Amino acid sequence: MDITLILQLIINGLLIGGIYSLVSMGLTLIWGVMDVVNFAQGELLMISMYIAWAAFSIFGLSPYMSVLICALALFVIGLVIERSLISYVIELPMAASIYATFGLSLFLTNLMLMIAGPTAKSIPVESWVFRYAGLFISVPRFISLMISVVSAFVLYLFMKRTRIGKALRAVSQDRTVAATLGINVRRMYMIAFSIGALLAGIAGALLMTYFHVSPTVGTAFMLSAFVAVVLGGLGNFVGSFFAGLIIGVAETVGGFYTQPGLKQAVVFVIFIAVLLFMPNGLFGRSIERAKIKE
Repeated sequence: MDITLILQLIINGLLIGGIYSLVSMGLTLIWGVMDVVNFAQGELLMISMYIAWAAFSIFGLSPYMSVLICALALFVIGLVIERSLISYVIELPMAASIYATFGLSLFLTNLMLMIAGPTAKSIPVESWVFRYAGLFISVPRFISLMISVVSAFVLYLFMKRTRIGKALRAVSQDRTVAATLGINVRRMYMIAFSIGALLAGIAGALLMTYFHVSPTVGTAFMLSAFVAVVLGGLGNFVGSFFAGLIIGVAETVGGFYTQPGLKQAVVFVIFIAVLLFMPNGLFGRSIERAKIKE
């Protein structure tokens, strides 16, 4: 077994896993606070990628420069979606929110298909490669991973140290008690969904540095991110972050030793194994918390 090859595959997996981590952390926040499975998270990622592409095409901004633009735009989009759709189904059984977000996913995909067309679009970014000890590291992917790590750390500090973060955690633990303590639960729902969309916005801009965008690109990333949420443990941000890295490595290694087209199958095998043998995930709570409300 070639150790250098194994290390190279692990590095490649970690570099793509940073994107999964950001998307899965957004899913975890929405799921943990609102008990909503946001099946449109991948489409929010896709919209961010189109915004980054438009910023480059119109203003010549590189994806690194448009990260803040994409993040703010997706925050606003998340706010609009929560106010116009999610707020009407959140008190209903969980099936209602599943249908609503799945329908939103289809709507956004077809909307972008009408606006941008089916042709994939990309941004020409110089592919710098750093070589060390026989290992090759893509500089754009490494920068994206570092921005993902910083974003995850900022979110962790936000949830642990700020009043809004503590309020979000309180609503996640018991929304009835949180309401009796004076926390505006509806406002926390709005903030949680918007921050989840913001994380997808950051991920989308970073992904445009080495990937193409099409109206259906969000689906594959959504599936992997959803597995990362379950693997990391529901409601656990740290767990979701590291689980995203694990999924990235598993996809890369599995795709190399089988076929690239089968890497999603590797993810589903992991998903089934976690549900069967580790329903609490690696770091978090039981999936029982996500049962449909009585």
